[in-house]
Amino acid sequence: MSIEKEVKIRCYVKKWKLLKNGEAPVLMPIRFNNERTEFGLKENVKPKLWDDKLERITGITAKADKINALIALHKQRIFTIKFIFEGEGVKASVLNIKEKLLGKKENRKTVVRIFEECNNDARKLIGKDFAYDTVQRYDTTLMHFKKFIKKRYNREDMAFNELTPQMMRQFEIYFKTERNCSHKTTIKYLKNFKKRLYFLLYPMDG
Repeated sequence: MSIEKEVKIRCYVKKWKLLKNGEAPVLMPIRFNNERTEFGLKENVKPKLWDDKLERITGITAKADKINALIALHKQRIFTIKFIFEGEGVKASVLNIKEKLLGKKENRKTVVRIFEECNNDARKLIGKDFAYDTVQRYDTTLMHFKKFIKKRYNREDMAFNELTPQMMRQFEIYFKTERNCSHKTTIKYLKNFKKRLYFLLYPMDG
């Protein structure tokens, strides 16, 4: 399969985020290996000048030429980065492609890292704030998640914003097929996972 077919790149105008001058930001989503991310081109256009089908600005103006050329350049660079990663034996993901493209790493929360930190803290508080069985349940939940993302995505960790409904559905299927869990047990694991996630993201809510 060609890189162009593997990596899906789109470009659209965020029409529901109009600026005071009536323009809207131009965004470029990237899809690859069941993952998605996007970034802004740091350019704004009037929605009426945007061609949704061609994914470019219509008309012959200096601004249109500039942004259309930028779109084409970014698309080509994304394909080139993916090709280079393959040559170097680097496992490509939408995030490391994006980071390479933009020349920086995002300061993002990652699920496994935060889980491990909080589980370690909870382990120190067994008998005070946490019961042993509760902490053991947290560790088991994390273990299953790590095995799931390794098998399904060949990843060691994931950002919180990558936990889409589609991914959670795949996590459910993993329990039922790879772990041979019943529906009841699967739902219990997923509830524990989501409950722990909520606590990690909103620790002061109770």
